[in-house]
Amino acid sequence: MDNAAEQQSPINESQFYMWRTLFALVHADNVVTDEERKFMEKAIDTLSLTDYQRSILVADTMDASDIGEMFKRITDQHDRTEFFRHARVLVWCDGDFDKQEQEIMSKLKRAHVADVDFNAMLDEVSLSFDDEEKENVISEHQQIEKELDSGESESLMSALKKLFKPF
Repeated sequence: MDNAAEQQSPINESQFYMWRTLFALVHADNVVTDEERKFMEKAIDTLSLTDYQRSILVADTMDASDIGEMFKRITDQHDRTEFFRHARVLVWCDGDFDKQEQEIMSKLKRAHVADVDFNAMLDEVSLSFDDEEKENVISEHQQIEKELDSGESESLMSALKKLFKPF
């Protein structure tokens, strides 16, 4: 185990489920490549885990968990953002972002947007936004929700581009 990991507190429950969701994503296409296996092994070796967390993640390397159920338990918005950052790398590490993986990522992104408490986020940054900026953010969020709910692939891609555009 990494010495830095030994000195840190174990990851919290939200982070733990972020990693469980990533491991479940590895199994989405029913093929675990060497690159994906290395990704999981490196995570287990470098994360600060309790013995219980480690045993669950080791089991998750061999058997798929329900991605949707794991994702629901990522309660921290930062951890969800980290999930999508890692997931982008992970789904391409085998050189193939197959249709099943694309569908799963789309569903998870919709679930993520549905669970975001934009009012709480606005309250946190209210000192940064004036009233007009707040209205623009709310309006943009409502438009993104409509596009996601439409189910049309063009609307979905447009919404995802808006969600992940750089600031």
